[in-house]
Amino acid sequence: ASICDLAEQTCSEIGGIPAGARVNAVRCAPSNSDVILISASVDGHLAIHLSTDGGSTTTEILRSSSITRPIIEIDRDDEDIFFVLNRSSGTLHRSLDRGATFDDVSPENLRPPAATVIYNMAAGPGGSLYALAHPGLIVLPAP
Repeated sequence: ASICDLAEQTCSEIGGIPAGARVNAVRCAPSNSDVILISASVDGHLAIHLSTDGGSTTTEILRSSSITRPIIEIDRDDEDIFFVLNRSSGTLHRSLDRGATFDDVSPENLRPPAATVIYNMAAGPGGSLYALAHPGLIVLPAP
């Protein structure tokens, strides 16, 4: 997998992402562009990788064979708070320590059949989260 700087029109390999991996999503911390979360699928597993140097190197911080169709997000004010949502099951994991640990913080209204389709999510201030789902907007308050 590569990361590209469109302004400079250059690309470089992302360190630590296995060859043949399919990158599902990439998120940069709004408060620090060196902090990047990368969701990649390889060999039937989903892995979330963290880069703290703009993509030169990564560390795998989460691996799962049960997470499918992930959405990843970084808190807009605190680069240590990450979210990983499994759109298929409605399971939401939150890390408050830059991926060292993840807790299941899934509200009942995010799980099927209450939320039958989860379209997207966005981090709010202080670890809060907004999820756009059918039948409406779901808000996860800050911890």
